Amino acid sequence: MKVLKELGIWRPSLSLTPNLQSLIIPRSDNYMLGLCSLILHPDIRTLKVKTGGPASSFETFMDRIITRIPELRSLDVEVSSQMPSETLNEVLMRTLSQFQRLEKLVLPGRVLSAKL
Repeated sequence: MKVLKELGIWRPSLSLTPNLQSLIIPRSDNYMLGLCSLILHPDIRTLKVKTGGPASSFETFMDRIITRIPELRSLDVEVSSQMPSETLNEVLMRTLSQFQRLEKLVLPGRVLSAKL
């Protein structure tokens, strides 16, 4: 399993699932988000993420999305109420500014602010 994790971190252009265009990641923790990073690739257009893990793992995962799915069209994010709103807003602002072709965005109501 460690080999897969290393591949996910160091080989961001590796496409293990080349025909995958839509991905739903069920409520997950730090470990699951790390594994899901393995199947992210540039041809994915729709991504739905539900996470209950710590803010640091969500932040790392969102950074990977930027580099692995630059042409993302639809993003749906649902996070645990335990994650601080300030942290969530910062991560989302940094992530969303990178997607030039994003057409659909679904966010939890608590993150809507003037900054976003």
